[in-house]
Amino acid sequence: MEGERPGGPVVGQIRPLMPVSPEDAAADWTRLAAENTAYRRWGARLFDTGLALALLPAAALFFLLAALINAFVFQDPRKVLYRQRRIGRHGVAFTTLKLRTLVPNEEDDFSGWLGGQDRQRVTAFGRWLRASHLDELPQLVNILRGEMAFVGPRPEMTEVHAWAAERVDRFHRRLAVRPGLTGGAQVNLGYAEGEVAAYREKLAADLRWIRSRNLATDLRIMARTLPWVLAARGDSPQVEARADGGSQEFSGA
Repeated sequence: MEGERPGGPVVGQIRPLMPVSPEDAAADWTRLAAENTAYRRWGARLFDTGLALALLPAAALFFLLAALINAFVFQDPRKVLYRQRRIGRHGVAFTTLKLRTLVPNEEDDFSGWLGGQDRQRVTAFGRWLRASHLDELPQLVNILRGEMAFVGPRPEMTEVHAWAAERVDRFHRRLAVRPGLTGGAQVNLGYAEGEVAAYREKLAADLRWIRSRNLATDLRIMARTLPWVLAARGDSPQVEARADGGSQEFSGA
């Protein structure tokens, strides 16, 4: 059904596997990544590493301040960071690092996503962190490890990827490249919020970016991300993103 939200019966059908699907295992990643320019083959990785190293000192200072606040909020220094398994390049799972923003509960991450209950568990400080995307600052470590890039498709939880792959044709193709801290689909379309139609639209945007990406395109995406961070308005659903003029496309021209 178009625009369907995930429901209870779906949970039992989700089997997060590695490789995530037969399509992932058979994919011609080199062809799908369209690595036919120097920037795509090695330039982007060089750019990501250099920028991550340059940002690391300032990021470390902010992280220490945010960690102290989180330690006070959660009354436990062990709950400063949050680790979650996501699907990365070529369907390989990796662990993302984030500043914790949610009050812990008994449910697993996927169940919370299915029920749409995550927003109800966000702390006051966590709400600002999520809106500004500064909760993702520790993912500079993921970039330095080569697991992520600054610009790319949003990395999904293993279970969410499996859910979307069952409903969106060729969803695995976005795994041809490293996932990103930001991306054209995120900036233009906001969050999919569990809507099948939104996932289809975001996949199309991701694939357009993969085919046309270059340094100028990535810099424009990053430049458009910065106002969202400074204005702390990044944690908004797709409809809000479109209302703010998010329909503009990045064609790489």
